[in-house]
Amino acid sequence: MKAHRTLGIAGAALTLSGIAVAIYMVSASAGLQPPGGPHAYLGIIVSLMVLSTPVLGFVQLKKRDMRMRAIHRWSGRMTIALMIINAYLGWMMIQSFQ
Repeated sequence: MKAHRTLGIAGAALTLSGIAVAIYMVSASAGLQPPGGPHAYLGIIVSLMVLSTPVLGFVQLKKRDMRMRAIHRWSGRMTIALMIINAYLGWMMIQSFQ
């Protein structure tokens, strides 16, 4: 459990750092015009889920609630799935510019 907690927090921190760098790079290249579309909106959802999944994990440990445990597990699974989908959407955006 210690390894899971440590890796989860590190993964969330690295993911949020990567998102921050991506936002900076896009804003630096595109100026002040923020990009829209599915990739950007899904990125916001993924960012919120990356923040909420570890919180759900801590809550389920404190409350010892099986429902909360299931929510935490599915939140993690959905976060990973949405991250993969968003990476694909970003890749498709890059391909359309070339």
